[in-house]
Amino acid sequence: MKLYILILSLIISSCALQDSSQIPTFPYVFSESTGITSAIIINGKKINIKFSNDSDLVALKALTSLEWFVLYPNGDGEHIFLEGYLDNKIHWTPSSPTMAQAESYQEMKLVNWYIKTPFKRINLKNELLPDKHEIVLGHKLKESDFKFSQENEFIELMRFQKTFP
Repeated sequence: MKLYILILSLIISSCALQDSSQIPTFPYVFSESTGITSAIIINGKKINIKFSNDSDLVALKALTSLEWFVLYPNGDGEHIFLEGYLDNKIHWTPSSPTMAQAESYQEMKLVNWYIKTPFKRINLKNELLPDKHEIVLGHKLKESDFKFSQENEFIELMRFQKTFP
């Protein structure tokens, strides 16, 4: 019985020692495209990704709901980071004469993501003239930085930001 308790306590303590810092983290790149728009950087190489069905739904919904005025200036591989697991298997998008050229991608199980604060936010000076804009620094994600499908949806936004000096 003592051996059973000792083994059980070792298992529990080893689980308690594990934290999210052991989850691989990748710089995220977003590009406006008719093809794959999401990529990560590994060893300086851009790898197209699609999120797997077993991704964290809250994290995935928040990332895909991020408004363009935050996503575009920060989806450069230096400001948004994805935490998760990359499947090594290479997949290809479909291709035909009437479709875009096939692209390779890998599936990623998204566990979480974060944006480094302060981050850039685009403020339009005139909505009719999008080239008239300014870049301002955001120090905290706001609900208005996301386009959620339901007005009363609540997501703990602090989960998706980390402050860096």
